Amino acid sequence: MIIVYGLGNNEAKYVATKHNVGRIITEKWAQKNDCLFQPKDGYYYTKSNDIAFLYSSEYMNTSGKPLSQFLSFFKYSAQNSTLIIVQDDSDQLEGAVKLVKGGRSAGHKGIDDVYRHVASFGFGPADIWRLKIGIRPEQKEGQPWVRSETFVLLPISEIDKKTCLHLSDQLFNHQKQVIEANYSYLQNRLNR
Repeated sequence: MIIVYGLGNNEAKYVATKHNVGRIITEKWAQKNDCLFQPKDGYYYTKSNDIAFLYSSEYMNTSGKPLSQFLSFFKYSAQNSTLIIVQDDSDQLEGAVKLVKGGRSAGHKGIDDVYRHVASFGFGPADIWRLKIGIRPEQKEGQPWVRSETFVLLPISEIDKKTCLHLSDQLFNHQKQVIEANYSYLQNRLNR
């Protein structure tokens, strides 16, 4: 099973913010498969073919617990599934997309929490695919580096919206490669 977990905050005031692009893309991709999300304790999920889509009903910084509840309930582990986390990346500029395997969290508290909670299911950081979506606004030359706390909870920009729509289309169009775990192909198509 391929598990696609979109990170975000579930509270209404955060749903259309930059920090939620992972959840937005996951929802849009599932919708293209005519899937409807169902609530469970701590998360929402749906399935299509060999892909399970889910997002937390809680907050970004506690993303790990809902995922571990899902893995436990459906008896998934690193031995019988592949985990793809769809997340915002405050170090990349808006419009940038990068599919990577493993890597450190770079201070992303949602990723830190996921890493802590999925270890008992056999998933180490090196076993997890991460689809990182750039959300950093363009800065003028000579300006000091802007801390992510100043923009992650801002409303998604027009560039963010276009990225979400384009990327959900791309993921749907290349879904066969996702299911077949042809990730080098996906990296060539998605990374920009």
